[in-house]
Amino acid sequence: MTALAGMNIIVSGGASGIGLAIAKNLLAKGARVCVTGRSADKLRTLQAELGRDGALVEVRSFDVTDRPAVFSAVAELLASWGRIDGLVNNAGVYKSAAFLDFAAEDFENLFQTNVMGCVNLMQAVLPHLLAQRAGRIVNIASTAGKWGSMNQSAYNVSKHALVGLTRCVALETAAHGVTVNAICPGLVATDMMHELLARQAQAMGTDKDSLQASLEERIPLRRAIRPEEIGELAAYLLSPGAAGMTGQSILYDGGLVMT
Repeated sequence: MTALAGMNIIVSGGASGIGLAIAKNLLAKGARVCVTGRSADKLRTLQAELGRDGALVEVRSFDVTDRPAVFSAVAELLASWGRIDGLVNNAGVYKSAAFLDFAAEDFENLFQTNVMGCVNLMQAVLPHLLAQRAGRIVNIASTAGKWGSMNQSAYNVSKHALVGLTRCVALETAAHGVTVNAICPGLVATDMMHELLARQAQAMGTDKDSLQASLEERIPLRRAIRPEEIGELAAYLLSPGAAGMTGQSILYDGGLVMT
């Protein structure tokens, strides 16, 4: 299980949920991983846990919307590692509301994190990937980036933008040996999902389990996706085996959206 041995990979928003599952998978496959997030305390605890068995894990604390902090952290990693081979843009935020209830600031806040956060990290890392004529970028988008849905227009706009960004950057970097792809997960069984469903269920006057069951009933596989499944797909896209795949936005949603 050393398919990624020798690779140095950054995972943003990697302290929990999908990002953590990705980081664990990459470490298990032999990669050296830097997990980033906003909570320094949480990251230090995570580093101690993940590094207990000798895994090559580092952490950096910054907000992806803070462009100078992003560039500084990437420069530190390059000085320490010597090279960067891959980037996973997982950091993101979510908000649900009817379109007329979204404030302009809501659109701006979601766009800043979900899109500009990815822009900042890609622009910090890409010059080095292009110079070495090799590298992988994986953006974690959403099924919300592939179709419309009620009560999450601001979120959908940001994820549609991320899918478009993935395609455009892929076109510009392909001839230089750098691939850029997006994963579009559907309903994923993370702590965040359970918290969101609990709030939505309360607002709807129902219970969380009933709401989750009704959502899973719409999915052909009749279940939520496991974070570890997204981790496995991300690891593949970062691996040498995915050298011929770029500019793709891959649905991983149990068959919910078929195109």
